[in-house]
Amino acid sequence: MQIKKYGFIITFMMSISATVGSSLLIIYGNVAQMSGFNPWFMIVSWIIGGVLVLPQMLILGETARSYPENGSTYMWLKRGNWKGIGFWFGWVHIFMISAIALSATSMASGILLSEFLVLLMSE
Repeated sequence: MQIKKYGFIITFMMSISATVGSSLLIIYGNVAQMSGFNPWFMIVSWIIGGVLVLPQMLILGETARSYPENGSTYMWLKRGNWKGIGFWFGWVHIFMISAIALSATSMASGILLSEFLVLLMSE
């Protein structure tokens, strides 16, 4: 059996992906407005966000390496004899966290696509 190892680069890229991934679509306008539409401030804010998420990703990477099972937090709670909270977390994650993230990303993608199409049609 081969042991999976997450190094610094993979963990760093996962933290950047988690920070910039769907949040880029959802709050891009807010970041632009708060930075005064200055591209340098926007880039620096995304980098700071990635650095702030990096410790969390390192912890999650280490935990995932220690318990290589599908289910992430649900399985970790279950292994810690918090089966009731693990069950609750699993359902909350499916019906609340995942659904809200998916709908917000879909809505933001639709808005960006419609604005892009308006720009294309206006030329």
